[in-house]
Amino acid sequence: MNNCTGLYDKIEMWTCKGGYHENGRGECLHFLGLNEDPGQFELINDWETPMAGDGVKFVFNTTRPYSGNLWYDPIPFEMLKTYSTVPQIVVTVNDLPAVCHNVTCGYKYTNATGEVTEFTFDESTNKLVLVGTQLPKTLDEIYSVEFAQSLCLVDNSTVSETGLTCTLVREPTCGKVIPKLTSRLGVIPKKADLATIDVKCTI
Repeated sequence: MNNCTGLYDKIEMWTCKGGYHENGRGECLHFLGLNEDPGQFELINDWETPMAGDGVKFVFNTTRPYSGNLWYDPIPFEMLKTYSTVPQIVVTVNDLPAVCHNVTCGYKYTNATGEVTEFTFDESTNKLVLVGTQLPKTLDEIYSVEFAQSLCLVDNSTVSETGLTCTLVREPTCGKVIPKLTSRLGVIPKKADLATIDVKCTI
């Protein structure tokens, strides 16, 4: 670097192959601010005291070829700042942090729609019937129905904007309970004065 014209202060070098040095080692060169192809650099074995070992080989390759593109080192995330007026989310790709497209990393809030106005539960059949307004119109829009610490399997033929029928997948847990209907956009609100049902404990 000190003796070659045009390379002064433009070369970084580091050991780039881990593992045991007894098995081999690699040295990497990085050319900084050099606006030309430096060609393939090679290690030359010393004539007087050559490297000793079993099957010593020298291998050379160009990891990133020269091009006219500009290249910048990664900017640490703690140096990236932006003014935000809404809560931000963290985006990852394959478990690595990523910057949102156009830095649009804010939460989008969607107002809850619909309302569960009443419900009935048949303990003999474990069937739950929900009645309401602007409820999910298709099964695909429903994320889950929960009641008495159990999921409820929805009957697709009963799904409409005004109600649905489902069957508990296991026996209900006793106590004063109320259903929870969750759509793909979140929990459906319940009528303010919607009364609970007292599920009896049996042994």
